[in-house]
Amino acid sequence: MKEREIELSRKGFVSNYPHFRYWKKPAAEKMLAEEPVNIYIHVPFCAQKCAYCYYKTEIYSSPTQLEEYVDALCEEIRLAGSRFHFGNRPVHSIYFGGGTPSLLKAELLEKIVGTLRENFNIEAPEFNMEAEPRTITEKKVETYKALGVTRMSIGVQSFCDEVIALSGRKHSAEKALKAIETVKGVDKNMVINIDLLSGLAGETDETWLKSVDTAIGTGVENITVYRMEVYLNTEFFTKSVRKKQIELPSEAEEVRFMELAMERFEAADYRPWSFFTFTPGGGHHHQYAGNIWKGEDCFAFGSSGFGQWGNYNYQNSADLGSYVSLIKEGKLPVIRAHRITSKDMMVKDIMLGMKLASFDRGRFVEKHGFDFCDVISDTVEELRDGGFIRLEDDLIVLDRRGILYGDYVGKRLAFALKKYLGLDKLSLF
Repeated sequence: MKEREIELSRKGFVSNYPHFRYWKKPAAEKMLAEEPVNIYIHVPFCAQKCAYCYYKTEIYSSPTQLEEYVDALCEEIRLAGSRFHFGNRPVHSIYFGGGTPSLLKAELLEKIVGTLRENFNIEAPEFNMEAEPRTITEKKVETYKALGVTRMSIGVQSFCDEVIALSGRKHSAEKALKAIETVKGVDKNMVINIDLLSGLAGETDETWLKSVDTAIGTGVENITVYRMEVYLNTEFFTKSVRKKQIELPSEAEEVRFMELAMERFEAADYRPWSFFTFTPGGGHHHQYAGNIWKGEDCFAFGSSGFGQWGNYNYQNSADLGSYVSLIKEGKLPVIRAHRITSKDMMVKDIMLGMKLASFDRGRFVEKHGFDFCDVISDTVEELRDGGFIRLEDDLIVLDRRGILYGDYVGKRLAFALKKYLGLDKLSLF
């Protein structure tokens, strides 16, 4: 339909936009449907501080410490439930992260899950539990199964004992393998993810390939490879940068580690679901992560928890004492937030959405009203010519080089769109 020219006139009183002739029944049905929500539970306690860890964590000292925290956590869930009335919204996924959630005993975990069920519409979501190999026991896995846990993410990081020791972790390769077998023995339907870290101190081609091959040999449903990065508040930074006591792999060496891993994954038919998670045959997608990257709401509970609610990103107090005090005062422990503008949302959808192996352009058009590939075509073409992406119908698919360099594609596309829309003071990362 040809757009009419705007003429100088007092005729044509405008009452809405778009005109009601464009309004359809399917959109009304979608509007009336309850929007899904995801839940994140943060457990900030660990048995030790890993040499590479930059997160705000607390060293576990006593059962009382955990009990007091869980009491506050459950009260936060109740406070949020009465404030936001989200009981009718279907829960797509639940994620217990940390820290080390597997430090929680059965009765504490049961208390948290019971409180969630009282305040949320929980039927059969993907239910994730992070775990440290030493904390996994048959009894705990039986509790997880009874509570509906469907996916466990085990922080292995390496299957080479000398590399594990340098990272400050206390488990061994043997204990990690035993933990995996324990989970399989209790619940053969449990999806297992193994986390590996590329670029740890002491890593060589030989040690790295041993870890990758061992991970593949377990037959787990997900293998996630994170790039180890050095932050100012870590032991690795002190020992490698300040004191020169250890030498970490170079950028080039770490890239080679990832290239070697990708070759092994490809040979074993572990296909990329995201640029850092590989699954047998491309199945067993991680719903929680995918939902977050696609922009679904996520209510985060616990000290330092990060969430997104409507057009706000927010974080709870990272100070454990302040977190508990605020809740005792009947206040939600949110200490900072950012209101996401329409431009922010477009940039965020691209930068996070490109973490997946493929990006749905049609979904972006439906949400924002235009195909960003049309307005930043030069950048899209440059990435395609460079072997980072390929275009398939309405999808942007990460090619091998795009998988290798991870967030690079998302950053480039997001920066180009920011420039097109008008740059602002917000940094991409």
